[in-house]
Amino acid sequence: MSWFRRLHPLELTAGTTSLALILAAIGLSVYSNWLGVHVSLYTADPHNQISPYETLSLHFSQPVQAQLAQKGLKLVPDVPGKFEWQNDHTLLFIPNSPYPKSVAVHLDSGSIGAGGSWLRWNLTWRLSVRQPQVVYLSSADPSHELMAISAGGGKSHQLTFTGGMVFDFDTSPVGDRIVYSALNQQKGLDLWLVDRDGKNARRLLSCGVDRCFSPAWSPDGRLIAYNRQTVNPNPAAPQGTVRLRIVDSTTGQDQPVFANSQTIGSGALWSPDGSWLASDDSVAEQIRIVNLKTGQQVLLPSSLGLLGSWSSDSLDLVYPDALDHSDSATRTVIYRADFKSGEAGVFVGNSAGDATDYLDAAWCPSANQVVLNIRLDPQHPDQQLWLYHPATLDGILIAHQPGYSYDFPRWDPWGTRVVFQEADLNTSYSPQVTIWQEGQPLKTIAKDGQIPHWLP
Repeated sequence: MSWFRRLHPLELTAGTTSLALILAAIGLSVYSNWLGVHVSLYTADPHNQISPYETLSLHFSQPVQAQLAQKGLKLVPDVPGKFEWQNDHTLLFIPNSPYPKSVAVHLDSGSIGAGGSWLRWNLTWRLSVRQPQVVYLSSADPSHELMAISAGGGKSHQLTFTGGMVFDFDTSPVGDRIVYSALNQQKGLDLWLVDRDGKNARRLLSCGVDRCFSPAWSPDGRLIAYNRQTVNPNPAAPQGTVRLRIVDSTTGQDQPVFANSQTIGSGALWSPDGSWLASDDSVAEQIRIVNLKTGQQVLLPSSLGLLGSWSSDSLDLVYPDALDHSDSATRTVIYRADFKSGEAGVFVGNSAGDATDYLDAAWCPSANQVVLNIRLDPQHPDQQLWLYHPATLDGILIAHQPGYSYDFPRWDPWGTRVVFQEADLNTSYSPQVTIWQEGQPLKTIAKDGQIPHWLP
């Protein structure tokens, strides 16, 4: 009698069940391997309208071999950026430059599963990039509220409903949220967040009697640098100086930028790579720039306290300041701090016989060109906007109308359009929002609007 036949009925049943389970597991494994790896691409908008700087998330149905999966992935057209694995089945793509108007994400088939399972078909997702809006602070009815409008013009819509308490704001580089400071019942300024559609307004930071203002998003859209001024409840007593702080937009964690509590910091300007943060120390008459990764500090003489603009590679900072610090009546020029060479000097405005005041500068994110806000005659307030080419030392006139001022020029993510505030100085103050694009006439998109920002 064979060994198999000597088994008792109960043992035989158990053995048969075990064998069946083993065969089922093998079958399931073979079937799963035959089905292969499934991949999903997730975006913030389920209709595949993505932000120019949106992080794309690919989810694999099972653990995969990171190198093989990443090797088969490409964007068309190519977009500079970095890949980051959250775990063995979730891959993120974080762009360093804005996506074009449309982009395709391709993933090649292959044996990418950790156990050798296959992605059986080439996959393609076609995404369209939403066009940015413009957010501005209304100076008419409703006064001191945030409004948004299409860059092409049309009807604006209200984002905040504070009863006219908004003081200043900044838009997230990703375009999903807006941070703003608003007057509270203690006459201090709190920081608030609101979604891009005006929904879900919530207080980020309660500051009591203190003033929390000048918020500035980090390039990755996570941190917000801001200024906090302590306020003495006694109006006759001297008020506190301004300090630079950072708050996490997700957790609300708040901390000072400088370990020395006496260090002054007014304003906030991030470098595009997020490593440097500039602020003004008005007491020392310096722009203080700190590297948040290393702690290194760079000090630039500045009597005006205007922070200027970074180049797209974060290697240069251009900013306006007096040409001769010994003469308070001297004209202003644009300085350039080169973080690669460690040198600083006059960038534009040092030509012999040049009497122009150079008031502001905005570096294009996609080319070596700068928008300059200038005043030709220091005796008259009229201003002009120029597109300046450093390589050829020339430029083209963007905006000039006698009796007008032009302030807060800002480039769109692709470096193709500039939005700015213009105002007729011959009438009561009534600024409006205007857009310039090369080869097209100026287009005013909002009246009674000031301090415009792009909302990607």
